[in-house]
Amino acid sequence: VTRHPESQAVSVPTRSALAGTTVAVTDNRLKRTILTLLLPGGVTLRPMQDCLQVALDVTRSVGFLSQFINQAGRRAGAILEGIDYSPLGDIILARDETYFNGLAFLIGVDPRTYVLLAGQVEEGCDGETWGLSLAFDQSRKGLQIAGLAEDSARFYPRSQREAAILLGTDFSVPVQKDVWHIEDKAAQTVADLERIALHKLVRTEKMIDQLPGFPWDEAAFEACVQVEEEAERLVELSGQVRFWYGSLCDALEIVDWRSGEIRDRETNQWLLGETIQALQQFNHPRLRQLVTRLQEQQDELLTFLDWLEVQLVPWRQQLARVLPEVQDQLFFQRAVARAWRLNRAMVNGHRQFRAEAESALDLVTELVADDEHLQALAEALLNILENVILTSCAAETVNSVLKPYLWVKRSFHSRETALNWFNLFRLWFCMHPFKR
Repeated sequence: VTRHPESQAVSVPTRSALAGTTVAVTDNRLKRTILTLLLPGGVTLRPMQDCLQVALDVTRSVGFLSQFINQAGRRAGAILEGIDYSPLGDIILARDETYFNGLAFLIGVDPRTYVLLAGQVEEGCDGETWGLSLAFDQSRKGLQIAGLAEDSARFYPRSQREAAILLGTDFSVPVQKDVWHIEDKAAQTVADLERIALHKLVRTEKMIDQLPGFPWDEAAFEACVQVEEEAERLVELSGQVRFWYGSLCDALEIVDWRSGEIRDRETNQWLLGETIQALQQFNHPRLRQLVTRLQEQQDELLTFLDWLEVQLVPWRQQLARVLPEVQDQLFFQRAVARAWRLNRAMVNGHRQFRAEAESALDLVTELVADDEHLQALAEALLNILENVILTSCAAETVNSVLKPYLWVKRSFHSRETALNWFNLFRLWFCMHPFKR
């Protein structure tokens, strides 16, 4: 190792040291190494000291590392403030929050590009703090929020009103409530009903097995009959609820996998209303909770169909110029849409659709063969369908990347240091290329 006192750099032998090649560890290289150890490395301060010592034969104190990372976070925040977001156009902001060390990390993501737009750290999370975040984001250079994708947190509706007050203008954008959460809640309700019914059936069998060992007791027999009837009622109820759970999932579909029909709000709104009305007839506390939640979100669960229709209008106009016959247009649209939907099912692990997915794809391949215009139209429709936003999972995906780094971090000295660290995370996340 050769030290150069003039530049305070260190020359470290590489693997090709036998050939006389060395790498100068300049101040810039050292800082880049520290930041890389932090993100994506996830290395904390004391292990970072060991890494620098072993790899570069350089020693830095915990205080130096902490101060440097804090300063780098401030610089990252300044860079983020200067970004012009106008190339994104109108965006639908998917938002979520995560809690750590008594702080709330507010996350807002553009689902199409995965640009991490919102990045506030607050001491709590309510409608006022999210309103402040929305107002702050709406005032960013070139950023235009055209809609929101969010879960069912109760303070979200208030946040738009708070943002309007802070901005001094009307701020009211369409909202898409996350459909995955409501489907998961419904699936859990069905599973709970089936579990309770199974427990009742097991209890009935035990009571029946115990009856021959005792003298005839009409009261015990009546109790056994009552438990058995309750179990059968719950089994029937869970079966009916499972049917309506399937109808709920169907009401939240983009494309009907059977026909390839691209859904419209009128159709799905009717099916969702019928599902809610049917579930209201069942007198069970768990179902009442589900129905209440569905009624509260009924209108905002289908906003994605309004956004989809806006995208489809110009596409259908282009299709009409290539295929003048209405029946040909409808057949082509449904063939492409069905191939997309079945492919989505395959990606999500539903292997039973493999044969139908391959057949649908073959049909599309045959339809667009040797026709550049139809090929472009098919690709355009696939992109439109792929980019439909009906969940807030983009924000939750970022959340899943963020949380492991927070768990390793363990704590922050203050809200300011947490914000500086979060600025570094945002800048790194938006700049590093995805490997897949």
